[in-house]
Amino acid sequence: MARQHWFNKEILGWAMFDFANQAFTLVILTTMFQVYFIEYIVPGDPSRGRQLWAMSGMITEVFVLVSAPLLGALGDFFGAKKRLLFWSYLGCVALTTTLGLVPPGAAAWGMVHFIAAYLFFAAGENFLASFLPELADHRDMGRVSAFGWTMGYVGGLLSLAGAVAITHFWAGATGYRLVAAWSGLFFLVAGLPTFLLLRERKQAETMPPGQNLWTIGFHRLGHTFRELRT
Repeated sequence: MARQHWFNKEILGWAMFDFANQAFTLVILTTMFQVYFIEYIVPGDPSRGRQLWAMSGMITEVFVLVSAPLLGALGDFFGAKKRLLFWSYLGCVALTTTLGLVPPGAAAWGMVHFIAAYLFFAAGENFLASFLPELADHRDMGRVSAFGWTMGYVGGLLSLAGAVAITHFWAGATGYRLVAAWSGLFFLVAGLPTFLLLRERKQAETMPPGQNLWTIGFHRLGHTFRELRT
């Protein structure tokens, strides 16, 4: 029996999400909001702005680290990866867009809003990654992942180009707030094809004996480490 070619519409749908979410990763996460946070949300004290920016990132990473095993288990054992990805996507789109409503000087509100947006984004990344073992066999995962990363870089370039153009024509806080709206819109439009091309793959699975949704992810991590060791 001939092997199925690695590229198909579902792989394209999976990669389209990488293409779309670079609007958040590059524009909001690493560029726009950092500058906006330091210059406008905490005006007059750049060092304080950088401290609060770093603190919001650390808080978010702790949440993600603790919740990641649970998120992966939710997708597998309820057979709802696509639905969970969709809701995390909508949450990130909404929070990314409304980041532009954070007024200058509202440091606490900016931190809370940014952390919430990043958590929705991180959840989506987790659910997206859980599709890959079902879309490609081990031999093809490298090329599929490389294709997805390439699509992501193209999306990042386009979303950054739009952000640079906006800040060129609208200076100051207004420009950065418009960039938030642009990133949310880019994420929304570019990410929709994902849900037209990807389909729900797994049915609900039976939980292994002695494990629950919270511990199954850590059991998987332990199994992976044992496999790597051998």
